Amino acid sequence: FENGKRNQFGCVLWTFLFVLADLAASFGSICFHGSSPSVGHFSDQFRAPYLFNRSVFDFFVISVLRSFFISLGCAICIFKNAQAPRTLAQLSQASFGLCILLCSFSPTKFLALSDNSGPDHPGTLFPGDIPLILANFIFSITAHRLWLFFLHTAQKNEYERMEEEEEEEEEEEGNERIETRNGAVKGNVRTFVIILRLLQYCRNEWFWHLSGFTWLFIYSLTRIFIPYFTGQVIASVVSSSGEEYASLISSVKLMLFISVISAMAGGLRGGSFEYAYSRINRAIRYNLFASLVRQEVAFFDNHKTGEITSRLTADTTTMSDTIALNVNIFLRNTVQMGGSMLFMMTLCWR
Repeated sequence: FENGKRNQFGCVLWTFLFVLADLAASFGSICFHGSSPSVGHFSDQFRAPYLFNRSVFDFFVISVLRSFFISLGCAICIFKNAQAPRTLAQLSQASFGLCILLCSFSPTKFLALSDNSGPDHPGTLFPGDIPLILANFIFSITAHRLWLFFLHTAQKNEYERMEEEEEEEEEEEGNERIETRNGAVKGNVRTFVIILRLLQYCRNEWFWHLSGFTWLFIYSLTRIFIPYFTGQVIASVVSSSGEEYASLISSVKLMLFISVISAMAGGLRGGSFEYAYSRINRAIRYNLFASLVRQEVAFFDNHKTGEITSRLTADTTTMSDTIALNVNIFLRNTVQMGGSMLFMMTLCWR
C-alpha cells in the first residue's frame, strides 16, 4: 500500500514538473519573439491575426494541450485503480501518434518561419524561435516517455494490489511469470547467438562483401543524381532555341554516362552479394551435413529423413537468403536516404 502511494506521488510530481517546464519554456521563448525580450510579445501574439508563417502562439497552445493530455494520464493512473493499466495501454498508441505528429510540426513550422519568398513571407527568425521549436520537439518525446512511465506505474500498483489480496495464488503466478520471463530471455539470447554465428559466416566472405558494398555505394550515388540530371535534360529541351543544342547534347551525354554506370554498378552489386551468399549457403550446408554424419544411430531413429532433408535444403537457404535480402536493402536505402538528404540540402536547405 505504501509503495503504491509512493508511486502515485512520483507520478504527480513528474507531471507537475513536466507541465511547469513545458509552459515555462513556451512562454519564455515567445517573449523572445522580437528584436528584444519583452512580456508584451506574448500578449501581442494573441491580439494579432494568426498567420502560420509569422505567429508562434500555436506552440503555447500545443503546450497547453500536451499538459492536459499528460495530466489526464496522471489522473487515470491515480484514480482508476484496477482499470488504469488497461486504459493507459489502450491510449498509449494515441500518445505515440501525438508524439510523432507534434515532432513533425516542429520542422514544418521552422520552414514556414524562415520562408522569405515575398513581402508576406519575411523569413525573419527571432532569438526565441529556435528554442521554441526545439522545446516542442523535446517535450513531445518526453510526454510519450512520461505516459509509458504512468503505464508502468499502474501495472506495478496493480501487481502489488493483487499480491496483497491473494498472496499465495499470486506467489505461484509470480513463479510462472518468472519462468516465462526467463524463457523469453533465453529465447532472445539464443536468437542473438544465431545472428552472431551467421555474421561469422559473412566474415569469412569479406572480400565479396566488400565488393558488394563498394558497388552498392556507387549504385546508390548514381541513383541519387539521376532525377536531378533528368530535370537538366528537360530544362535544356525547353530552353533550347534554333540550332543551339549544345547544352542539350551535353546533358544527354552526362545522363547516358550516369545511367550506364548505374546499370553496371547494380549488376556487379547483385552478383557480388549473390555469390557471397551462395558460398555462405554452401558452408552452412556442409557444416550441417558434417554434424549429421557424426550423429549416433539413435538420432536418426528419432528424426525423420524428410525432416533432416528439409533442414539441409530449405532451412539453410532461408537463413542465407534472409541475410542477403536484409543487408542489401538496408544498406541501399540508408545510402540513398542519406545521400538524397545531403544533395537536396546542398541545392536548397529548405
